[in-house]
Amino acid sequence: MLISVVLSMLATAGAEEAPVGFVVHPHAEGYEALADTPANAEIANVFLWRMEDPEREIVAFDWAETWLERLYQSDRVAYPILDTSVFHSGAGWRQAKTAEAGENLVDFAGNERAISSLFSPIFRRSVLNYVQQLTEWVRENDTDHRIAGYLDGAEWFMPGTVDYSPLAFEAFRDWLEERYGHLDSLNATWGAEFGSWDDVEPPRGFLLGDDYIGLRTAGFAPLEVTWASPRFPIDGGERYRIAGTVLQEGVPEGLAALHLVCYDANGNRIAYYGDGQFIWVDAPDGVAQHRELITETPPNAVEAAFMMRLIGPGFAAFSELECAPWPYGESLLPPNREMDAWELINPGWRPESGPEIQSLSWDEARELPAGDETAAPGGGITLDDTTGAPTFHLAAPSGPIPYEHSALAWDDWITFCYVAMADWLNECAEFIKEQDPDRSVLSYLGSVFGMHCIPDFNMYWQRTDISLANSPAIDVNGIQMCIAGDDVTYATHLVDLARKYDKPIYATDLIDFPFGLYSGFEAIYRGTLAAVQHGMDGVFWYTWRESVGDFHHIDYSLEYSYSVMLTQEEQTRLIRDTKKAIAAFDGYDLNTPIALIMPVMAQSIAMPTGYGGDLINRGGWYHLLLDAGYIPDVYTPYELEHHGAACLDDYDLVIVPDTYMLSRKAYAALEAVAARGGHILADGAPPAVDLQGEPLGDTMPDVSPKALRNMVRDLPTIVEQAQADSWEGHLFGRAYWGPVRRWRVHGNTPPPFMQIEVDETTQRLRVELRRRVNERIGQYLGAEHFRLLTTDDRAHMAVWTNPEDPADVLLAFVHLGEGKAQQQRVQLPEGLTPDRVTAWIDFDREYEATIEDGVLTVPPFAHMCLVTLQ
Repeated sequence: MLISVVLSMLATAGAEEAPVGFVVHPHAEGYEALADTPANAEIANVFLWRMEDPEREIVAFDWAETWLERLYQSDRVAYPILDTSVFHSGAGWRQAKTAEAGENLVDFAGNERAISSLFSPIFRRSVLNYVQQLTEWVRENDTDHRIAGYLDGAEWFMPGTVDYSPLAFEAFRDWLEERYGHLDSLNATWGAEFGSWDDVEPPRGFLLGDDYIGLRTAGFAPLEVTWASPRFPIDGGERYRIAGTVLQEGVPEGLAALHLVCYDANGNRIAYYGDGQFIWVDAPDGVAQHRELITETPPNAVEAAFMMRLIGPGFAAFSELECAPWPYGESLLPPNREMDAWELINPGWRPESGPEIQSLSWDEARELPAGDETAAPGGGITLDDTTGAPTFHLAAPSGPIPYEHSALAWDDWITFCYVAMADWLNECAEFIKEQDPDRSVLSYLGSVFGMHCIPDFNMYWQRTDISLANSPAIDVNGIQMCIAGDDVTYATHLVDLARKYDKPIYATDLIDFPFGLYSGFEAIYRGTLAAVQHGMDGVFWYTWRESVGDFHHIDYSLEYSYSVMLTQEEQTRLIRDTKKAIAAFDGYDLNTPIALIMPVMAQSIAMPTGYGGDLINRGGWYHLLLDAGYIPDVYTPYELEHHGAACLDDYDLVIVPDTYMLSRKAYAALEAVAARGGHILADGAPPAVDLQGEPLGDTMPDVSPKALRNMVRDLPTIVEQAQADSWEGHLFGRAYWGPVRRWRVHGNTPPPFMQIEVDETTQRLRVELRRRVNERIGQYLGAEHFRLLTTDDRAHMAVWTNPEDPADVLLAFVHLGEGKAQQQRVQLPEGLTPDRVTAWIDFDREYEATIEDGVLTVPPFAHMCLVTLQ
């Protein structure tokens, strides 16, 4: 019986049992209560750069000694954090040393930050000295090996920016010289005219857009120009309707917006938070789009201003503006013709005195920055002759482009930054293992949750793909993961990216980012089970209890505290069932016949649309595949370059979402798939040019220059690309996902994209797209694969096979909808006639499943169902 087998495994696993526990602060209140849970492991944030003698850099072990004594009184193993990363290594005494030596990080604007540069010799020496003392202490004091391994740095990412210090430039030049060999080669590649290697500097990128609202890209000069109304009184905690019609041309998606900005009683601007006050315009060029939003103002708001914002290059016109109490109320905006009330705000190029309001024609306003890369952004107003209603114009240049091929230069710079981080991560791992070879080393890659659809934080904080590919000394790939309410893809996508590296995968921080734990037990429970279904081998939820005392001045992590937000019964079930799920997959391999290429690149306005491909589309493709019953292995263009074309040899099907720019090496990997007779299923624009803008070739011919950007109105036919066949222009992933927005309810973390409406039309379209994709994949993979026939998109399926007995199959289902998942129907591969089919329902009931005419019917279940075919 499946239940008895798994329970027996759990009973005998002992020290080999998968680690399941929490991230803890042992010095915080309530640590001892962790013993009341069935957690068998912890990540302990205990060392914290506590120094007995900072001048001589001697570590203090008072907290560690108390912690180890309490750990020995428990049944847990531990993974203490060694702070090797820049972000959490901000010891004040060392910052003073690196500042004095000129070895601090410099941000993109040229400001020295109060944090050491990754390339600082003082920083690196002090980290290795710190690691040496801590590992020596562990070897001497942990005689029973209750400390199973070390975390090589917590939340491994840069502090919000890449490093423009002289130390970084020196390292970058060395990296470029090794990469290109000769300066002439670099000049030709970048389109630059450097006289010597000492003259080489990277592009200086400025982030355009807003982390908490829409898409972002990078420009090479600061930029924002805004029309703002005078402030007017509002009531906090009340609902208002904001609306407007926007027409834009040449603006990268997400960089034109309507914004209700709120202020408190002291006149301070209230940061955007939650479901609030911002309309992100995503209309195609030249198409006027009327948008409206019902929003609730922050409870402490007393005033507001209505703003029309252009946060990137291009032209936008705003009309038919309204801000009024909802559902009834008069508009609070200035009456028509009161143009003196509006202010043109120009923080990107702010002159000594702001430009006067201009009365310009449409064409005059649109041409404001034309023909001059250094021209300041500007704005104008035209009035309707009959009604006097205003249309507000905003226009801005792209700014100076540093090199002819700046898209490639920017990609080189960003890639270097994260290769350098990965190299340091790996160097630290090697050093840790030299000091203590008997314990494993884990990573803790942080701020990576949105790689499939939100690369802004991936571009400028961490690149999971680059770290995974360049850290061979890491024994366990530990990754900060999140879910977003009932959307588990932010976690599972990271597992699908890391799985191909053949190392254990732990969630070193699993949380519901946008909601804290306000979304409750079910969301975090199902999200965890989904990550295990995709191949996660261990999990630590953050955090057991809120931080107090002298560690954090504010209890900002209260909402992440499982000891507070979940009941004892919920905690027990979460831990118990996660252990059972991990144990159930032991001895099986996940079937992944599909490779999904995610075009994650260092985007910038040097790219024609500001992005390397359609971000929402690629996130939608990932949702589509999971809903259709397939779990892919995920690759990025960097990985195709790093590992070579052979990395795709074992896949029968490669899926490529919209991406018109691709490096030549990555493109060669796709050409190799077509050359061997493999199949490529794609949508949107085909890879047409490299990062220099040069044509890639005619293997994958161009199609319509403008793919559909909003809803697919007519259900199109999916056309595959293989061996130089055609490439379809529609954006199926974007159509499948439907309308989304950046959305956060609680928490101190960036908001993910969330669905905002799923109407009947969208649902019908989803059913049809799943049917067609499934049909086409079935043609490619043949009759030997498992096919999910159920049209309900709320249950995901994974196929696990015993490598020693291919007839021994474990089908795993996770339900993400309300109530129970009704009967799931699966077409079995031809010739598969199992003697026994058992369904384990929600870890507590076992049923015989039925097979009729080669179709397996899975009984209803609430959360997870494991079906064995033997």
